[in-house]
Amino acid sequence: MRANSTTRSFYICGDNGTSAEGTLYGTFNQLTAYNGILDAPMPLQLLHYADWGQTRPTRILAVQWAWAFDTPFKWTKQVASHFGGTRQGLAISWPGHINDAGSIRTQFHHVIDIVPTILQATAFGRLSSRRDQAEAD
Repeated sequence: MRANSTTRSFYICGDNGTSAEGTLYGTFNQLTAYNGILDAPMPLQLLHYADWGQTRPTRILAVQWAWAFDTPFKWTKQVASHFGGTRQGLAISWPGHINDAGSIRTQFHHVIDIVPTILQATAFGRLSSRRDQAEAD
């Protein structure tokens, strides 16, 4: 894609991070940890080996992998004070509107904080309704 002086780019890095419920070995089903089964027997785990990497939901990585995927933050999303999985990067390029290119901001935002700006910058403008219900001004 060739960018020009009118190209706006928004890039959000991440999905919300990984969690550590998988204990040291990971689990084929997140409900095992939720139900207090923290050490599923290896023969049972191996029955579901082919499911890993597929579209079937509920597999949970081992803590070591969860921690690695949340890099550069210090822990996983269960420890909110360390930002693992709760703080996602956002890069914006908007020629003519962002004058301090390359600057880093550390304040917290939610996607709902920037969506109105994105809509205003596009042909959509402000949304006047949602699911056929008028929005209040």
